[in-house]
Amino acid sequence: MTYKQLNKDQREIIQILLNKKESFTTIGNSIKVDRTTISKEIKRNRYIKSNYYDAFDNKGINKAINDCKILQHPPYVCNTCIFKNTCNKHKLYYDANIAHKHYEEIKSYSRSGIDITPDIIDEIEYSIVPLIKDKHQSINQIYVNHNDLLYFSKTTFYKYIDIDIYKR
Repeated sequence: MTYKQLNKDQREIIQILLNKKESFTTIGNSIKVDRTTISKEIKRNRYIKSNYYDAFDNKGINKAINDCKILQHPPYVCNTCIFKNTCNKHKLYYDANIAHKHYEEIKSYSRSGIDITPDIIDEIEYSIVPLIKDKHQSINQIYVNHNDLLYFSKTTFYKYIDIDIYKR
């Protein structure tokens, strides 16, 4: 089975059928994907409309979900909610253009190189590098003992060492 990313036309069909209150099964059948793909797409690319949070702020989205039981069940958004005009809670929406733009940003960001902040690099440099250089501990042992600081995979840790990200 081959997996392909949804394109902009498919996202537009999702939005149209979602606004017509169609089920995820019907939407999935119309664009020839599984209904779980529709569910994941909507959950991944819904955004919060709020003055307090950025559109894709996880904290805001989680707060909206916790505050409204309707958002905890399909369709997971307020697009067709009958209470959206009178509701005073944060609202989550699905829009094809915004969803596609969000997908493109995530795709670009995930391929942009090192996903580590300078602060984390400094912290690793001062606490981990001496263990390797001065105490001659193995990288594997350091990784196992410092999983609180090394939140990424062991392979990534090895890669960071190989590209000399820690220059101490």
